[in-house]
Amino acid sequence: MELLLDSISIFDKNKLLDLHVVYSVTNDNFGNGYEKLKEKFPTLCWYKEIKFKERVVWPILPLYWHNYFWWFKYKHNRYVKSDFKSIVLSIIGNTNKDLVMFLTDDSIFFNNIEISAKAANQIIQNGLDFSFSLRHGKNIFGGTYSEINNSIYWEITDRHNHAEWSYPFSVDGHVYNKEILKDILRKVIFKNPNTLEGNVACFAKEKNYFRKMIANNKSCLLGFELNRVQTINNNNNLNISSKTLNKLFLNDYHMQLHYALPITHLFRPDLLTVSVIKEMEKIELYKQ
Repeated sequence: MELLLDSISIFDKNKLLDLHVVYSVTNDNFGNGYEKLKEKFPTLCWYKEIKFKERVVWPILPLYWHNYFWWFKYKHNRYVKSDFKSIVLSIIGNTNKDLVMFLTDDSIFFNNIEISAKAANQIIQNGLDFSFSLRHGKNIFGGTYSEINNSIYWEITDRHNHAEWSYPFSVDGHVYNKEILKDILRKVIFKNPNTLEGNVACFAKEKNYFRKMIANNKSCLLGFELNRVQTINNNNNLNISSKTLNKLFLNDYHMQLHYALPITHLFRPDLLTVSVIKEMEKIELYKQ
């Protein structure tokens, strides 16, 4: 999380982002880590998930058949343990911004964060069709797109050489029309970032929403997966202990990532090393 917030401080030069951070802790040590992070970034809006005893959540109205399918097929969709969904709906419902996006703590900006007025207006006026991606660009492998001025355009249903270009919905730096997204989130069941992305993507694909994408010529967001802190999806990761990372952060170490070149060929390029530094001391946690 520190890497992401530091990178936003550097590359959000025009102060486009109004940041709201939703977080969850499993014990006091992780809670202390977030308290330290909040001290470093005191002007951000922080929301701690409230945990409660597992309770049944029923498929919701208005009727959407996939809610019932997911509820019956996947046990994890039948229960909730926190108020994650209500926090997300509250943040989006209360913002005065026309556009919203999600970010996850396993990503980092490496270039200026920009969205043209033309692209923003396209999403505001045609939010069912258009979204904007900060993680795509001509530098990212596998896309079939057209170029207009300093932007690229494509449809997710076109033939692409990499699945990276075919996502109908992403929580990694995709910008959406607030009112359209708010309406979708009210219709679709979700309980955490993974089910949020997966279930909304299914809804969007079925309804043929967000099929048209816009991006700058060069991407500005990279992803990395150091560990897995959820139990729903078996995402690729480097299996670096989250407890170890938190302990090092509490002891004033800061993370450094070194990517294989060219670093911007994929949204998640190969990591060569993962290290932490403190003054003149360096500890290597991973080496390819």
